[in-house]
Amino acid sequence: MPTRILEMGVKDVGDLHDMVLNVLWIIEIPTEITDENGDIISKAATGTSTLSQPSDPTSFTSYENLTEAQVVYWIEATPEHATVLTKVQAEVHQANTGSLMIKDLPWASAS
Repeated sequence: MPTRILEMGVKDVGDLHDMVLNVLWIIEIPTEITDENGDIISKAATGTSTLSQPSDPTSFTSYENLTEAQVVYWIEATPEHATVLTKVQAEVHQANTGSLMIKDLPWASAS
């Protein structure tokens, strides 16, 4: 899945320290088109997910033992992630099926 974690908000909750409660993430999906330089164009969007406390405190994973894969698994189950993923997939589909050509901005090439 094309999701990466950008930052996590943590808080001490009772005896549990540095519990992840908010996650800022990005979804980036490459299109089938390239720009004038031959670089693949990607579509991307960021989102934030709020996580709930574990119902079973014994299933708590300490902050230093978290992996990106574990946090991505948590956020992919949130409605926010599904909404952003659908949006990015639609943008990729539109780019792949349309006749779009991405060009450098006219004012950016003057140096």
